[in-house]
Parts: sequence; C-alpha cells; structure tokens
Amino acid sequence: DHITTLTSSTRMRIRSAENLTSLIFNTVAAKQNESVRQLTVVSIFFLPLTFLTGYFGMNFDPMPIVQEHSDAFFWWIASPVMGMTLAILMTRPALRKIAEWTHRPWRIGGRGGGRRL
Repeated sequence: DHITTLTSSTRMRIRSAENLTSLIFNTVAAKQNESVRQLTVVSIFFLPLTFLTGYFGMNFDPMPIVQEHSDAFFWWIASPVMGMTLAILMTRPALRKIAEWTHRPWRIGGRGGGRRL
C-alpha cells in the first residue's frame, strides 16, 4: 500500500515538474515573441523611408524628378508615406496598450506593496 502511494505521488510530482517546465518554456517564448514584435514595428517604420531613400539616391543622369527638385521634395513624399504606414500598422497595438493601461493600476516600487498613483 505504501509503495502504491509513493508511486502515485512520484508520478504526480513528475507531471507537476513537466508542467512547470512547459510553463517556463512558454514564458520564454512569449518574451521572444514580444521582442520580435518590437523589431517588426521598427522595421515597418523604416521600410518606406528606406525605399524612398534608395529611389532618390540613384546616381544616373536622366532622372528629372531628382534633378528638378530639392531635398524638400523627398521629405514632402516621405513624411505622409511614413505617417500613413505608422497610422495603419500601429492602430491596433496602440489600442491594446491603452486598454492594458486603463485596466491595470499604476504602481511605484516594483511588484510588492507600492503605493498607487
């Protein structure tokens, strides 16, 4: 009877350890996903500017749009393109972040009993 109890207790603890290992791996994967999301946002920000810089940076003679206009023309095109790209791609994450902020009280001093703002 004692051996059966020890066996079932051991199996239960093994399952518990496996669940904890799975939880740890899932937590690490969630943090990596957040890092990848941040890198994606940064690349989305710079992608239209990189394209426009490559276009306006071409060095050959028969390119009248570059020769007839100054650097202000580049910024006249790049600013709306960048603004629209950011507006389209950042609307959902911004709304999600606002929802998190409104549902979670602000704390000072870490996780422990800090005071609320």
